[in-house]
Amino acid sequence: MHCSCFRYNILVGIASGLEYLHNNCSRTVLHRDIKPANVMLDMDFTAKLCDFGLVTQLTRAATSRSTNNIIGTLGYMDPLYQQNGQVTKESDVYSFGVLLLEVLCGVAPILIGNPLKNSLIENVRECRGRNAILDAAHQRLRGEYDEEIKGALLIGLHCVETRRGDRPTIRIVLSNLVSLTASHVVMS
Repeated sequence: MHCSCFRYNILVGIASGLEYLHNNCSRTVLHRDIKPANVMLDMDFTAKLCDFGLVTQLTRAATSRSTNNIIGTLGYMDPLYQQNGQVTKESDVYSFGVLLLEVLCGVAPILIGNPLKNSLIENVRECRGRNAILDAAHQRLRGEYDEEIKGALLIGLHCVETRRGDRPTIRIVLSNLVSLTASHVVMS
């Protein structure tokens, strides 16, 4: 089996877990620390979210929670959460987007510059800007599944939009990921 299929299944598994936490629990559960180290794989490479030590819950009516204790992992943490202490579903979506880009690019995010920018996100955006987004993908993934990889990279960029309102819900992310292999449609 091609390694991009394994990666794709892992990403769908993580998105499914987040979708469950955000939409199917009695209260909305925000993970707040989505990163590769907090994903476990079983024998069949099915992804499971783990390390729920930073979880916060919201009532169904609430859309955010304020905190003075801003915790999480730099590089994966939503910059807006870092700035204003408001944790939201979109904060988890941002973190998932960074993880998705890391899985496809094979490069961990690094914060660089002043003001700080995420090197991984900036590289993928730069590749998209010159109409060569596939240049950002790890070379071992290239080939037969280029259209799916391109679509997934675009989904990842959509997840890390600067404005929270421009980010998709995790339900939409999951739906778009699932549709990639079925239709070869590229998301924009």
